[in-house]
Amino acid sequence: MTSRAKGKPDFDQDNFLERQLGYQLRRATTVLLRELAQSLVELDLRVTDATILHLIDQQPDITQSVLSRMLGIKPANMAPLAAGLIQRGLVELGQTNGRAQGLRATSAGRALAEQARARMSAHDARILPELSIEERRLLLRRLSAIWK
Repeated sequence: MTSRAKGKPDFDQDNFLERQLGYQLRRATTVLLRELAQSLVELDLRVTDATILHLIDQQPDITQSVLSRMLGIKPANMAPLAAGLIQRGLVELGQTNGRAQGLRATSAGRALAEQARARMSAHDARILPELSIEERRLLLRRLSAIWK
């Protein structure tokens, strides 16, 4: 729940931490990820699983090493994440590209990825409802400029 929803002021300009972008981003991320995780619980997915499943669904035969680079996850940590999706029947092994084995979403994985995307989109629509489409695009561009 945001502070506005609790009736607290939006921003305290006299508070040093509230003027720090990193602090604001960290606080916002904590709240947003907690809420997103809650919306994915009924699908038995964590945020990381949903993200990986989405990428595999959208890019058949993507390798674990590519997923690791895209998401900033160590390859050693990606292996058990992919294995868990395979074990659940959501992902299967696909084409081999040299030494690397590609990953593909199964029909169950594609259906679950679609449900997760719907929940993720609904979550995004709820988080800042007062922003126009153009303001959302600007915010996304600015945020992605920080980490790209």
